[in-house]
Amino acid sequence: MSTFNQTCPNPSTFLLIGIPGLESEHIWISIPFCLMYVIALLGNGTVLFIVKQEQTLHEPMYYFLSMLAVIDLVFSTAVVPKMLSIFWLDSRDISFEACFLQMFFIHTFTVVESGVLLAMSLDRYVAICNPLRYNTIVTSPKIAQIGLLSLARGVGVVMPLTCLLTSLPYCKINVIPHSYCEYLAVMELACADSAVTDLYSIIVATALVGTDFVFIAFSYGMILRSVLRLSSQEARLKAFSTCSSHVCIILLFYLGGLLSMYLHIFKLGLAHHIQVLVADLYLVIPPMLNPVIYGIKSKQIRKRVFKLFGQRKSLAEPSTLDIVKEGLEEQPNQERSIIEHVMQMKDRIAQVTPIVREHMEKAQETQQTYYNRQAMAQKFQVGNRVMVLVPTVESKLLARCKCIMLPFNGSCFNPKTFLLIGIPELETLHVLISVPFCSMYVIAILGNCTILFIIKTEPSLHEPMFFFLSMLAVIDLVLSTSTMPKLLGIFWFSYREIGLDACLLQMFVIHSFSAMESGIFLAMAFDRYVAICDPLRHKTVLTNTIVAKIGLVAMIRGVLYISPLPFLVQQYAYYRTNIIAHSYCEHMAVVILVCGDITISNLYGLTTGFLVLLLDSLFIILSYIMILRAVLRLASAGARLKTFSTCISHICAILAFYTPIAASSLTHRFGQNVSPHIHILLANFYLLVPPMLNPIVYGARTKQIRQRVLKMVSLGRQGL
Repeated sequence: MSTFNQTCPNPSTFLLIGIPGLESEHIWISIPFCLMYVIALLGNGTVLFIVKQEQTLHEPMYYFLSMLAVIDLVFSTAVVPKMLSIFWLDSRDISFEACFLQMFFIHTFTVVESGVLLAMSLDRYVAICNPLRYNTIVTSPKIAQIGLLSLARGVGVVMPLTCLLTSLPYCKINVIPHSYCEYLAVMELACADSAVTDLYSIIVATALVGTDFVFIAFSYGMILRSVLRLSSQEARLKAFSTCSSHVCIILLFYLGGLLSMYLHIFKLGLAHHIQVLVADLYLVIPPMLNPVIYGIKSKQIRKRVFKLFGQRKSLAEPSTLDIVKEGLEEQPNQERSIIEHVMQMKDRIAQVTPIVREHMEKAQETQQTYYNRQAMAQKFQVGNRVMVLVPTVESKLLARCKCIMLPFNGSCFNPKTFLLIGIPELETLHVLISVPFCSMYVIAILGNCTILFIIKTEPSLHEPMFFFLSMLAVIDLVLSTSTMPKLLGIFWFSYREIGLDACLLQMFVIHSFSAMESGIFLAMAFDRYVAICDPLRHKTVLTNTIVAKIGLVAMIRGVLYISPLPFLVQQYAYYRTNIIAHSYCEHMAVVILVCGDITISNLYGLTTGFLVLLLDSLFIILSYIMILRAVLRLASAGARLKTFSTCISHICAILAFYTPIAASSLTHRFGQNVSPHIHILLANFYLLVPPMLNPIVYGARTKQIRQRVLKMVSLGRQGL
């Protein structure tokens, strides 16, 4: 078919390009899009099924969530199947009517989703600011009316826009440089004045979506004012945590839309395929993440999901009373009265500590006095009270309920597992905190893997500096992966348990690879020193063999220095508690729990830190003093800047590595008034920020890496 049509005002079909300039990469691009679409289908389908089946979820907020799931399913299905057919089958043609129908669905359900998000914000406003009247204001009929009103509003305002567009003649080229029938991309093909259509679209976007966002912001302003009036910080955090899922979804929806619109209007010199990719991701990422966010945050949805997958152990931390109820029917008749008596204490018991609820261990040798043939006492601390369960040895309940024997009387015990708190004092915000942590981890994985791939496949990068950079990338991958999966498990699923051996292994990996990274930075400083101060001998001094030996020495040094540390900790048999007030098994966080003298372990830890990190940093400083002296001796300012610029990436990476260590050490030593969660956050940033920034710094500063990255996502204009 000819791409020009001078005789017919409207072509029978349009041709969708896909991602302009990246046609040769369509197969690779399709993989993440297909995965995100599958996750969106499974996630939203699961949410709809659970809300329908679970009677406890027949509440206003979950009805709105069901509407959101339906909208997201329509939203993504209107675009992704056609997009994948372009990527996989090169099926680019779309009929005139189908194109405008697709456009109608996209814009209609964008308006509908904006309306539902506004309704959800009003629901949160009533629940927090006027809780006593919540059930009378937000009723099921009103929810249905709100949903129908949002749908009618979307159809009513988008239908005229679609009619205006179909009435325009399209006598220009019929190729749409996009992966779906996007409004602006289609408008560029019209060969008539589109001022009325443009004006109407601007009015609709401003009057509806913009107004919705303003009202949402206003409702959250009122919510924030009410929350800040609460007396205790715990009550404020608990109240605002009920809104965290909704806030995340609002940010995904509106910020993504604003970004896409901003790139279309102002261009910013970006390639066209970047704008198309942003527009495509805007239609896929929110439908994928919305059910994930609500599924993680909602206890009822989590429990039902794990029940669907046949997991008897709920990660939603069932209460002690739930465990008692579960075992009630299996108790002998003489025990039933005891259990029933315990259940009558329900109204006097606050929420049982999550640590105690989740885990239960049989008594150790020092606790055998609690057990006998007639009765055993299991203690649960609730505030300042103690609840006592007294089942017999034959009771199946104790075989099912495994609990920690906390040392309420100052006694010590030998734990088989530890429990990681996460970020102390911020437990209610774990889901929100997980978003930047997960994003940084994904960036670290992608960035360091890209660095390794480029250096391996690009012969021009087979040089000492890039071999050291490859070692750094491997170390960063190990460092971040040793902590982040477990940390996200704590944030998302409250999966706090870690075995003693796993804890010691994590401790060894973290500290040994930190020592290795420090050694690699020292080697890179030496490489820069030789390259600048003795350039003629650089290739003879730092051969590939020497580089490999330096890497091996750095690894052996890290292993030898840190290996005694977990063995010293393993010698301690008894602990005051098995609750680690940290998000990973940091050496000092574990050692302070020990019952006994920890002087040797502390001294060894301090000595190792001095020998490795402090001496390495001093030698690095000395190397750069020598480099600076050599640079200042150069005749011209241009030569000085050019020479020193070769060290910029290394300096940035060094600062990203040593600065968090220094900040964490200073706050530990002198920050007695600093909150514990600040200490923990700094410790986590130390293990995550450098792995994320290192590939970005080196990728931005290294010409060869930049060129190879651009080649991987080349414009592919020759294919056009």
